[in-house]
Amino acid sequence: MRHVTEAFRTVLWFHSIRLASRTTSPSQMDAWLAARLALSDDARIDRKKQWRSYKYGRHSPSEPLVAAIEPWLPGSRALFNHPVWQILRIDLKVQDQLAGLLVLLPPAIYSLVRGNATPDQSHLMQLDGWDASRLRRLQRQVSLDSLACLIALLRLLAEEGRGAQAYVFSRAVCRSLLVMGPWLSSHGIAQPLADYVERYLLPLGSDRGWQHIFGGGGFLRAAEELALAAEVAEWREDEPLDSNQQADLRLDMLEDRFTIAMSMLVRPVPIAGASPDPGSERLMMKIFDLQRRVRRRR
Repeated sequence: MRHVTEAFRTVLWFHSIRLASRTTSPSQMDAWLAARLALSDDARIDRKKQWRSYKYGRHSPSEPLVAAIEPWLPGSRALFNHPVWQILRIDLKVQDQLAGLLVLLPPAIYSLVRGNATPDQSHLMQLDGWDASRLRRLQRQVSLDSLACLIALLRLLAEEGRGAQAYVFSRAVCRSLLVMGPWLSSHGIAQPLADYVERYLLPLGSDRGWQHIFGGGGFLRAAEELALAAEVAEWREDEPLDSNQQADLRLDMLEDRFTIAMSMLVRPVPIAGASPDPGSERLMMKIFDLQRRVRRRR
């Protein structure tokens, strides 16, 4: 799994530099950086003629190169070293990766995932008390931070055999990826990351013969459909929406606040070879429908 997540972070790092430097080709990126960087020999050799390889994730940049670019393009190093790349790796114990994630979280996300947990508890994230409102507050923090937390919680719940809760978090992971779709696409990893999640992580959130997949013809088409519908809805607003309002709008669409078609961009399917319980899926849908009605009354 390491080579896959290494490719993810390298490609995303490459595109973050490309976008920030406003260059359009590897050779332009090399020229842009050469005019600005005083590199060590190791970093200079690593940079020369390697940008096309980084673009496709064929190998990773050295730490000296990543460090040398950071002062010119702040935040690029944090993207490359983000804990999400370790949390994605199902060959690693997720519990061992949590400390590195928690120290980086902004207060709004940290308080949500820690809850009432104390430092001496075996789990660094609180696994109980995740009602629809609390889960929404985490999902609307659209970032690699929130995505890493959702994936970590999905894996922790699956490890403890809490199938029904893991099932809910697998849907939350899918919805968050769709909301992040345009950003992930601009950074070159949208489809590969979605494929990885669908193959390795969503099965962890299966329950009673059901699991989630991306509907609407696959992840890219679903993300584009959601983005277009949201843009049209935003255009009708009297004032521009802030980032939280934009996230809420998209999550509302995915929760069937507007059309059933939008809610089916993430959909449950029976697992091949299993005998799914039709009642469990109907029960879950009723529970979330009740939660939506309660929020509407508020």
